[in-house]
Parts: sequence; structure tokens; C-alpha cells
Amino acid sequence: MKTIHATLTAFFILSLNLLPQSSASFPKDSDTPKVNINYISSANEFGFRLLKTLASHDPAKNVFISPASIFIALSMTGDGAATGTEESIRTALQLKEFNTNEINESNAQLLKSLTLPDSSVELSIANSLWLNRPFILRPEFTYDCRQYYSAETYEKDFSDANTTNELNKWVKDKTHGKIEKILDHLFQTDVLVILDAIYFYGKWTFPFDSSRTEKKPFFALDGSEKQYPRMYQFKTFDYYDHSEFQAVSIPYGKRYSMYVFLPRERSGLPRFLRELDKMNWDRWMSRLSPREGTIGMPRFKIEYFASLVDVLKSLGMGIAFSAEADFSRMTQSSVCISDVVHKTYLEVNEQGTKAAAVTAIKISAISGAVTNPPKPFEMIIDHPFFCVIRDNTTGLVLFAGAIFDPTSD
Repeated sequence: MKTIHATLTAFFILSLNLLPQSSASFPKDSDTPKVNINYISSANEFGFRLLKTLASHDPAKNVFISPASIFIALSMTGDGAATGTEESIRTALQLKEFNTNEINESNAQLLKSLTLPDSSVELSIANSLWLNRPFILRPEFTYDCRQYYSAETYEKDFSDANTTNELNKWVKDKTHGKIEKILDHLFQTDVLVILDAIYFYGKWTFPFDSSRTEKKPFFALDGSEKQYPRMYQFKTFDYYDHSEFQAVSIPYGKRYSMYVFLPRERSGLPRFLRELDKMNWDRWMSRLSPREGTIGMPRFKIEYFASLVDVLKSLGMGIAFSAEADFSRMTQSSVCISDVVHKTYLEVNEQGTKAAAVTAIKISAISGAVTNPPKPFEMIIDHPFFCVIRDNTTGLVLFAGAIFDPTSD
């Protein structure tokens, strides 16, 4: 299992490298959006911490996430937070020195940059807000999500099972069918779902020759082995030879790469993850240099799913999930985050890589504030009254009357 773990770590790095390392990595075009390098560094650090925490829960289990998808979804959510809740989200995202407007502006520039055309890479990022009618969002929050994240807005009845089907169809469409659903059901207490979806398809700059692919052993942490198809390639790659691991950059097109980190010891991946942080990452990236060599890597396909509630709480976001949550810049109602779920897909073969991710953040009414139904009322119409017949689509009143004697001819 060691090589799969190392490859999964590489794909975590790939997800982070969808975020450019500096403005110098962009195509030299005066119209190319420039993203603050400190902002990218913070986003990477958030991703490192998230993956390390997830991996620590079960050191022998695959972990494959899209830090970019989670980061963007939480950034949208943070736009509606206030006071301590806003601060907790910025803390978790490693964005303490950025205010909400700077976060929104940076993400807008980031999204523009990421989706610049590349003949060898297809990358799409989509966002949406799913609103439980008649729950009301503040216009400023909706505007920011549309303006900075190009988020689509859907007003639905969450008590209708078809709403979940429509939401999952959106997910399937945006991930090109790689992720068919993210939620099994919605509850009436759920008032809002914030979605981010990312789809990536990169063709290797130098494809692997499928005629050289052969089954070879793959060793797990416990020493057991399985047979997997192994692809081979001899080329000049950016490479780094560290005392504890090997690192290589396998390019897609002009600006994207998969970075593979292979620990020297078969059981060395947990130790590598402990060393993975912003400082070491920057150091390792600076040490890569061109060198001829052979790569042998598995051809495989995996899916991954996780609830991120506990890990986000451990990163400092606990208040956002509690009755003390303050999302007053999102809505007048008392709400909190009830769940954050994340699903990914990864396929690696001789031609390239397909990867997809979806992050869903559920916003729900706080118990005792919005969810308690009102007491039954009593209305006895036993005296003159006024009534109208109204077109609820346009608001046009078709008929209106003051009824003094309903028994009159």
C-alpha cells in the first residue's frame, strides 16, 4: 500500500498546485490575474493541515482531498459569518491577516487564473447556493457569492425529495459524471447548502507507453503485497533526491504537474506527512531540477468520501457548528453549520489524470430558534372582512373586496 499512499500524497500536492505558487508561474500576459503569494501560501498551509489531520485518524487508509474545493466553499460560507464565527473560519483557513473583502477579491482572481485555457488541461470550477424556500438570505451575501465566486442560486423546497435529486444532478453535471451524488437527503431544518465542484482532466505532456505497462507488486505499510498495473517512462523530469524521499514533477501541458513524493522506507509515509508543512514544502519545491530518469507508477482509480466536521473543529472552527454561531451577514435567522462533506474521484492511466471533487456545506436552523413550529392559531371569520385574489408569480391582484355580509345575494 506504500506506493498508493505516496501517490495519494502526490495528488494532494496536485490539488494544492492547482493554486499557483506565485504570480511568476502565470502565463506572461498583461491580462492574467495576479494572486497574492501570501494568500496562496495560506491556502496551501490549510490544505496540509487538513490532510494531515484526516490521515492521522487512520494511518493505513487512503486520503484524497481537494483542498482548493474545501477552501473555496468555506470562503463563501465565511462571507456570511460575523464576529467570533468569522474569525474562527479565517483561523481554520490560515487567513487571519486577510479581511472578508480581501478573501473574496483574492478568490475571484484565483478562479480567473485557474480557469485560463490550456490545450492539455481541462479545469472547471463551479459554485452554487441551494436555498430552502421560504428561507431568506441577505442580498449582500447572495451578491458576493455571485460576484466573486460566480455562484448559481436555486430556491427549492427541501421537503420535496426531488430537490436532493436536482442537487445531485448538478454535482454529476459539474464533475462530468465522475461524482454522481454528494447528499443522500435534505431535512426541513436544513436551510442552505453551499456547493463547490472541481473537475480536472490533464493529459501528460509525455504519455506513458501502454505496451510497457505490466503487473508488479505493491507493498502495504504492514508488508503485505498486491499486484497492480505499473506504468513506466524514461524522460527528463524535474527531480529532487532527498535523504528520506524521492520527488518528481510529471507535467500536464504548460502550467500543471503531478508531484510524486516517494519515501525511502516502505513504511515511511506517516513520517513524511508529519514533516509536511508550508516551510518544508517551499524548500522542497526550490530543490527540484531537471534530471533524466525512469518513473514507474501505478495505474489506478479510487473514490474518497469524508465528513469534515471534526477535523474543521480541531482546526479552530468549533463555534461555527454551535448554537453560538453568528451568520448574521448571511441571514437574520439563527443558523449554524450542521455538516461539511467532501467527495473526490481520481483516475490515473497512461494518457493522463482525471480528478473531481465536491464540497457541500449544510447550513441549518439552530434548535430552539427557527425550527420550533409556532403554536396552532385560531381564526374565526364571524364579522366583515377584506379579501383578494392574487397572482403570486407577478404579484398582480386580480380581485379584491370588502365583505360586509357574506350571506347576501
